[in-house]
Amino acid sequence: MSKIRTESGYGFFCGGDPRRFYPDAESCSEKELANHAAACKLWTEAEARGEKPTPEACPSGWVYDAEGKPVMHVLRAPYGIGAYDYDVEDDRPDPLQQEDIYAALGKAMQKIEAAGASPELTAAVVIVGDVRQSIGNQWNPADRHAAQRVRDALKS
Repeated sequence: MSKIRTESGYGFFCGGDPRRFYPDAESCSEKELANHAAACKLWTEAEARGEKPTPEACPSGWVYDAEGKPVMHVLRAPYGIGAYDYDVEDDRPDPLQQEDIYAALGKAMQKIEAAGASPELTAAVVIVGDVRQSIGNQWNPADRHAAQRVRDALKS
């Protein structure tokens, strides 16, 4: 089962619950701020009645011609510009998995030292660089691939 974590961004409302969008008061018009306040009030009132509001669609989108080909993208920002939160699957490793990666890094570094200036050295350095990036704040499928490359290299 995947964990969910919340990420944040800055830009225009992308749809969903308007209460997860925070208009930038210095950059938004009075009308945009009023639109946002009204939408948030509707959501809060609906939940107070025990209802689950339908997430708002993203107001921006493509305009298509008669053949269905996109001809332009229209940006609509009824709430102006601001910060927003969104949920993503948290597939970052737990601390024990990170310890495994650090151990694999140590072994890879030993292989680099043992390899000297050979083609194996270059490959190992690239692998170590990939894994070092994966240990940082971001962990994604490409990082898992890099970690698997280290494991595969250690088996050879």
